Amino acid sequence: MSNVREKVIVAQILKNELLVGLNKINRLSPLKFPSFVSAVFWTHSLSIILNLAVSALIALEFGFSLIFFILTRFLRLQAPPNSIFIYTDRRQLRFAIRDYSTKCIGLRKFLRTFRRGHIYSFLSLREVIQCFVDVPEVRRRLDKEVRTSCLIDGVEPWQLLSLSAFGFFRCFDLLLAHTALKKVKNIEFSSHFDVYVSLASRMRQTGEIEFLSGIQHGLYEVFAYGDPMPLYCDEYCLLFVESEAYFKRFLNANPACELRYRKRAVAFNQFLLRNDVVAVALQADDKVSDEKLLVFLSDLAPQLGFVLVAYIHPSSSSRYIKHLRNRFPSVLCEPSVRYADITVVITRYSTLAMDYVANGIPAIFWGFSDHVCVIYSDNKLIYEVERLQDMPLLLRKFFGNTEDSDEGTA
Repeated sequence: MSNVREKVIVAQILKNELLVGLNKINRLSPLKFPSFVSAVFWTHSLSIILNLAVSALIALEFGFSLIFFILTRFLRLQAPPNSIFIYTDRRQLRFAIRDYSTKCIGLRKFLRTFRRGHIYSFLSLREVIQCFVDVPEVRRRLDKEVRTSCLIDGVEPWQLLSLSAFGFFRCFDLLLAHTALKKVKNIEFSSHFDVYVSLASRMRQTGEIEFLSGIQHGLYEVFAYGDPMPLYCDEYCLLFVESEAYFKRFLNANPACELRYRKRAVAFNQFLLRNDVVAVALQADDKVSDEKLLVFLSDLAPQLGFVLVAYIHPSSSSRYIKHLRNRFPSVLCEPSVRYADITVVITRYSTLAMDYVANGIPAIFWGFSDHVCVIYSDNKLIYEVERLQDMPLLLRKFFGNTEDSDEGTA
């Protein structure tokens, strides 16, 4: 592939990420100000300060990684294997299917993962320098398109300044990733659809790599940055058969993609021995929404007479677990135990809900139905609730307090 096409691909992916970041800035301010002028001033000022602070921290971490990276070029250069499994989080390794060499991807984690195997160890010092030199040109290609899209999406173009540092380092990161991935033939991944998955997908579509295999990682199957870009895989492994309709309708860009299925057989062998138990499977990405759900259900529990259990996400810190236990003393907070004898599980998009469905226990998905892939199945144990106000009526059904008239939504 020509160097020009490489820069175009990187610019497109970076544009999607920046636009989502800018749109998030516009939704940040819940504060009430006395006038529209002061609201605009303080919101914009706060956005710039916060994003420049974040950009500075990212720049510092990237800088240390880059220095370490350059120094190690004189000590070690790995020969790239033909096939690799790329990951950004070591927990993704348990999903690997093939016996591929495992490599971390992403400049931010280079310093911590170099000795365990990082894809950027394939690069020579000359290639690193070339990627750094190419960054300004990619950003020039990006600038006009982003500014036009900003106006279309209702984002002020000046807000680009607040993410300029992040944009520079992400651009450098993606150029490094692109250069390294070109050295291999076959790639496997299991992750939410981040910028690296988007990059690998586009590289497969343009023929830069020979084979791309994906493995379903969760139920929230939407690209993390920008509008969903159809995934161009030769093979995709679904963890849940209920995800097939969503994958074919929204995610698949390759008609010849071969679908495989991998059962998640999860057995729950601990028992709470209580009647009418509602379990809430929390996620780590949006604590505000999770705690809003816990507040609503803990207030509802005495009225309906159920026991409330909170399954805390494995990545949550001990400090956050302590916070939940202090804020919700009536809720049984469990970081690791998962009970077999619950009545219903409620979540935004935790895969744990589908493990319970496989064991015959109904699951309610709240607030994310547009992107929770199993909602498009016809499994009668899967329900969706858009508004918390509609939750009590549905819960009464499972406790036998209302007529069995509601159907699960597909």
